Amino acid sequence: MNSTATPSNLSESPLRCFLQRAAVALCALLIVAAPIVAAEERPSDGSVNDPWEGFNRPVFKFNDGVDRAAIKPAATAYDSMPDIVGDRFANFVGNLDDVPTMLNNLMQGDVGDAAVDLGRVLINTTVGILGLFDVASHMGLEKHHDEFSQTLAGWGVPGGPYLVVPILGPSSARDFPADIVDIFMNPATYFEPVARVAVTVIKGLETRAGLLDKEDILKEWSNDYYVAVRNYYLSRSRSAGGDESLEQPSLEDDYGTDLLDLTDEEESGSESMLMDGEEDESESESMSMGTEEEEEEDGFELKYELEFESEEESRAGGV
Repeated sequence: MNSTATPSNLSESPLRCFLQRAAVALCALLIVAAPIVAAEERPSDGSVNDPWEGFNRPVFKFNDGVDRAAIKPAATAYDSMPDIVGDRFANFVGNLDDVPTMLNNLMQGDVGDAAVDLGRVLINTTVGILGLFDVASHMGLEKHHDEFSQTLAGWGVPGGPYLVVPILGPSSARDFPADIVDIFMNPATYFEPVARVAVTVIKGLETRAGLLDKEDILKEWSNDYYVAVRNYYLSRSRSAGGDESLEQPSLEDDYGTDLLDLTDEEESGSESMLMDGEEDESESESMSMGTEEEEEEDGFELKYELEFESEEESRAGGV
């Protein structure tokens, strides 16, 4: 007796197959076009590569409105969860991310790191109960964060113009299609729809929660929030990927304060406050904290000197 496909299978399978093929075709098109666009649009005067600012700014404004209305409140609530709950979510999503990281390390020719990534996945998925517990890190297996954008950079694909994607936020002509490739390499893409959406939401909230403090600093110390976010993204992308094709923009405001360093100091300052609350535990910890606080005070004094040597791009953006 011949088996017959159910109506749901007839409608769902071809549609899903079509969407997957369309996404792959779009990625291929964008990846091929990115170097061409980058070569044509990249400025020769060393300024920030943002030729699509007329499109980016309205999208940025729209994204900021959506963020303030929905995403930021949700991320704030997520960040306030007890660590015992939040860490389980973060570890589960991080375990899934280790798979595309492993594949990217292989494509970059870094077999050693790829082997570590594979070990992390195997250990955390089994001993760590589907990744809820990061056992591998306690065993000395370092977590990596390699993405397909870094792989493309290693292959010589330039960063291309800065791009603001609706809802998703800052990106570039290379990073946006590369992110889509990373999605298809992630096992969560092949989960059932409800589970797939849940993982996507958790990953988004995890990412947004990690930017809450940095957002406040960028808004407080910059005259143009769009320029501050753009330069922060480009600086971080260049640093993470080791990509010399991306310009190193300045994050200095009108007072010569380097906002990128300031966000880093905010992180170290938070750690110092936590350590300061436990200084009674031992004299050595107290002496160490005193030294770190003196170094941070000196760093702040240097950053608040009036230098007035900011890049012309930052000044133009501030107007």
